[in-house]
Amino acid sequence: MDLDIERRIGNLMTGAERRISAALDTWIMYVSWRNLTFVSWPVPVDVLRPLVPAPLEIDTFNGSGWVSVVPFGNVDGHFRDLPPLPGQASFAELNLRTYIRLPGDASVYFLSLDATSLIADVIGKAFHLPFYRADMSVDVTGTTASYTSHRIDRSAPPADLVMTAAISGSPAPAPQGSLASFLTERLTLVVSIDGVLHHGMIHHDPWMLQPAAVTIDTNTLAAPFKLDLSGPPVHTAFAPRTDTLIWPLTRLSL
Repeated sequence: MDLDIERRIGNLMTGAERRISAALDTWIMYVSWRNLTFVSWPVPVDVLRPLVPAPLEIDTFNGSGWVSVVPFGNVDGHFRDLPPLPGQASFAELNLRTYIRLPGDASVYFLSLDATSLIADVIGKAFHLPFYRADMSVDVTGTTASYTSHRIDRSAPPADLVMTAAISGSPAPAPQGSLASFLTERLTLVVSIDGVLHHGMIHHDPWMLQPAAVTIDTNTLAAPFKLDLSGPPVHTAFAPRTDTLIWPLTRLSL
């Protein structure tokens, strides 16, 4: 394994030990997330309720639920103790997500996950995640990040994204108690797999965020869920990178 990646994993495990020491040795994947843009809208809780399974508590900020579109790149992805997949260590991904609370923990609930074709199959099967295959690109030139995604998976409704983000400022952590912190600082995830809820843990350092002004030319990700995200987003932020450890999904009991 690349020595720099080994160093990054060592740093992550040191931080993870303080949070999840009992499960420290069960992580199964490392990846470096790059060039993320978080784009978020408030959505009334009663609109989200039919989309989020009843046992889950919808998390709110200023009395509202939230939905985010999050495109990004993955770099150096590989399963534990294995080399990166040939030609597939770097790939693009796109999430549509909302926010929930598990007992004692702020979490993310995924409405959909898109990724480039082969990775959607490999990672989806390994983690039992409902990835959809898509043709995607993530490009950062200077202070402009450009994202395109076109879903090609016939098992899911069509969904496209064409968006650019004008990045400014210097990376900084989100202030405690802020909307930015609410939307980004979450280290567990929940998905519904064939109607059964599963949750998983991740670990990374706090996000370092920059202001980002987005231009959205196409966004049909939320259309299958009858969500209206046509207005301007209330919150946007760009994150250049974070290194991440990922644990396997387990069945969620509430």
